[in-house]
Amino acid sequence: MTERITSSANPVLKLIRSLGRDAAARRVSGLMLCEGRKALDEALASGAEPAHVVIPDGCEDPSVRAARVIQTPRKLFDGLSALDAPQPLLFTVPLPDLSLRPLKAARPKCVVLDRLQDPGNVGSVIRTACAMGIDAVLLTPGCADPSNPKTLRASAGTVFRVPIMRGAEEDLLKYLNETGLPVYTTGVSGQAVRLGDANLEGRAVVIGNEGAGVSDFWREFQMLTIPMTGRCESLGAAVAAALIMWEMRA
Repeated sequence: MTERITSSANPVLKLIRSLGRDAAARRVSGLMLCEGRKALDEALASGAEPAHVVIPDGCEDPSVRAARVIQTPRKLFDGLSALDAPQPLLFTVPLPDLSLRPLKAARPKCVVLDRLQDPGNVGSVIRTACAMGIDAVLLTPGCADPSNPKTLRASAGTVFRVPIMRGAEEDLLKYLNETGLPVYTTGVSGQAVRLGDANLEGRAVVIGNEGAGVSDFWREFQMLTIPMTGRCESLGAAVAAALIMWEMRA
């Protein structure tokens, strides 16, 4: 049954509004704010249970199972999202499990995002990882929050399909070693292997920060470089990651 709320001071709406703007509110509540019917369908298919579904006046009741289905005036609805031009459906779900955990594939493929700070880049990489059959995306400290609304929008719902894990560099390396995944890192050096010449089956590849590249921690591993022509010295992190994951695909 749909519940109608018309006051911006309502505590439930205040909570929902805070989830899009404040990482601390997400941690305390254990919820994140997502948008759109496609993302909702992906969340439900993954087994997530929405705590709230919010729709504006004039939109059809989504008829989904949620703890609370709320309808609000359009102006009030638009103020709930931290994004420009929100889609006409918002929902909250529990934060994803970011702990390191076993992978199902016999020879999994992973990408490690090393301090990628742009939420759009992180979301785009997750979306591409889903398309290319990558088994997990690992995040180092300093990466954009995967529950950030901009990350979620860029991922187009694929955060509910691709295992995302986070940990300190030492813990991630131990996890990769225990999983049996040799590590490639990205960058430019005289000893770098050209993309296309490297065997990336059953490997992990580290994608560096947008400006600084990979940290010193990852520089000891075999470098992988993307051949380029012309005057461009580098590619954006999400584009570089997409090219690498294309080579990693099954």
